Amino acid sequence: ADFNAATTINGVLSVSGATVQVAAGATFAQAAAGSDVSLTSSAIFKSTGDTVLISSTISSGSALYVLGGNTTISGEPTLQDADIILEDGILDVSGAVSPLSLQSGSELTWNDGDFVSTPTQNLEFTGSTFTIDATGKTL
Repeated sequence: ADFNAATTINGVLSVSGATVQVAAGATFAQAAAGSDVSLTSSAIFKSTGDTVLISSTISSGSALYVLGGNTTISGEPTLQDADIILEDGILDVSGAVSPLSLQSGSELTWNDGDFVSTPTQNLEFTGSTFTIDATGKTL
């Protein structure tokens, strides 16, 4: 599925083993209450636009690619056997719970772009990996 314009998820979007792309200039957002986005079974979510995920699930070998724009992860996400790859743009986790926990084989890879959190926020990697290959950046 490709999202090329402003899209708000008011219900449930479950992606299993498929690819979702948010185009540059597009906006993909969950409604503040009562919505859910779930990526399972090696689903791939690529965002070059602006994306807001609230208490979403990324699991079972699925991946979130931040390729541009501003991607926000907030609330209480479930990140289990998930890959989050920051290639460009902004990944903002400052609105997520602390500790933000990546569990069971998850990987956060920061190649370029900006990673935003709060000074008091903890990141917890339980059986997971945080790889930094960004130059000239501050964590």
